[in-house]
Amino acid sequence: MKRIADSTTTGRLALVLVAIVSAYFCRRADLGYAPAAVFYVTLIVFTASVWMLVPAWLVSKVPGLATAGRTLIVLVVLLPAADFAYVNLQTKVVASTKPVYSYEAAKGNPTAFHAWWEYYAKEWTRPNGFKASTEMPDPQGVLPFVTIPNSSAGFFGSVLHIDNFGFRGKDIERDKGNRFRIFALGESATLGPTIHQGERPWPAVLQALFDSRLACSRPIEVINAGTEFYTLKDNIERVRRSIIPLQPDIVISYHGYNGLRAGLLDRTVAVKSSQGKPRPKARKRPSALIQAVRDKLYIWKRKRSLQKSYSDEKIMHGRYADLYRELIRLGNEHHFEVVLANSSMAVNASSPPKVRDFYGSVFREIDLVIAQNAAHNRMVKKIAEAAGVPFIDTTPGLDGIWDKDLYLDLVHFTQKGNNLIAKTMFDALVRILRGDENLRCVEH
Repeated sequence: MKRIADSTTTGRLALVLVAIVSAYFCRRADLGYAPAAVFYVTLIVFTASVWMLVPAWLVSKVPGLATAGRTLIVLVVLLPAADFAYVNLQTKVVASTKPVYSYEAAKGNPTAFHAWWEYYAKEWTRPNGFKASTEMPDPQGVLPFVTIPNSSAGFFGSVLHIDNFGFRGKDIERDKGNRFRIFALGESATLGPTIHQGERPWPAVLQALFDSRLACSRPIEVINAGTEFYTLKDNIERVRRSIIPLQPDIVISYHGYNGLRAGLLDRTVAVKSSQGKPRPKARKRPSALIQAVRDKLYIWKRKRSLQKSYSDEKIMHGRYADLYRELIRLGNEHHFEVVLANSSMAVNASSPPKVRDFYGSVFREIDLVIAQNAAHNRMVKKIAEAAGVPFIDTTPGLDGIWDKDLYLDLVHFTQKGNNLIAKTMFDALVRILRGDENLRCVEH
C-alpha cells in the first residue's frame, strides 16, 4: 500500500513539474520568444497535465466538471486548425490601388478597408515616397524630423510640394510686406495627403475662398503649416523656430488625433514624439484567436473607465491643456492671434456600432479614441473661452459623417471633406477679420 501511495505521490509531483515547465515555455512562445509550434504543443501539455491533477473525487462530485474538462482539452487541441482558418479568412482580401476608404465603398467589409489602408500607408512611406523625399532628421535633435525646403514627391496621382521655408504649398517671401498672414497649424489632416491630381488640402482651399470671396485692404495669405506625425508639442517648437520669424497675424490650431495617441490628454506618454528611443515593436502572438479575445477584453475594460478617466477636471489639468495655453501665451508675447479649432473624425459616439467596428479594424481602440476626441473638443472650447481667444467648431456636418465621402480614413479628408472644413474655417475667420477696422474687409 505504501509503495502504491509513493508512486501516486511521485506521479503527481511529476505532473506538477510538467505543468510548470510547459507553462513557462508556453508563456515564452506566447510572447514571441519561441516558434508558434512550441506554443501550441506546450499549451496542450499544460492543459492535459493540469486536468490529470484534478482529483477523481472532485470530478465525480462537481456536475459538468468532467464534460468541461474534456471540452477544454478538445478546444486546445483544435486551436492550431482554428487559428489557421481564422487568419486565412482575415487575409483573403489583397490590397489594391482601388480606394475603399469609406464604409460604403468597402461594402462594410473591414478587411477590405484594412487592406486598402495598408497599401495607402505604404505608399506614403515607400523608399522614394513623400516621407523619404521631404523629411530629414532634426539637426537640433528635438523634433521627430523636419521637412526639407524645396522638396516634393508624388502620392498616388497627386504631387505634394514643400516650399522654401518647409511648408506645403508655393514659395513664400520672408518679408511679408503688406500681407496679412494666417498659418494653419496642425497634423497630417492639415498637411493633406491628397491622392488625386488637382486635389488641394483645406488651407489651400481656404486661400482660394479668401481670394474669391473677400476683399481687404491687405492681401490675405494662408500658409499650410500642417506636419504629419507632429503633436501640438512638436508644432509649438515649430512656431518658435519657423513661424514667429515670418511674422504671423493669425495662427489657427487644428490638432487632435496625434496628441491623443501620444497620451497628451492626461499626463501619461504612450508614444515618444520627440527625443528618445523609439517604442519597441510589439511581438507577433502565435494565436490570432487568443489575441483577438485579449483585444476585446482590453477594450471592454478601457471603455468602462472612459467617463471617469476623461472628466473635465482631469483634462483641464493635463499636458494637452498646458500646451494649448502655451500656444496662446506665445501669441500674446509675439503679437499674433491664436484661433483654436476642435477636431472632427469620421465616426463618433453616435455612429452605428458596425461602422465604428469598421474603422476599428485599422484604428484600434476606436471607442477609446472617440471618447478621447470628445474630451479633447470639450477641453479646447473651455480653454478658448477662459483665454478669450476665438474658437471654431468644425464638427457640424463633418464630425461623425461617415456616409458622405468626406474622409479617406478616420481623420484624413477627401477633397469634399477639405472643401467643407475650409468653408467652416472661412466663415469663422471672416467674422474675425471684419472685426479688424484696419483690414476693412468686404465679403463678395
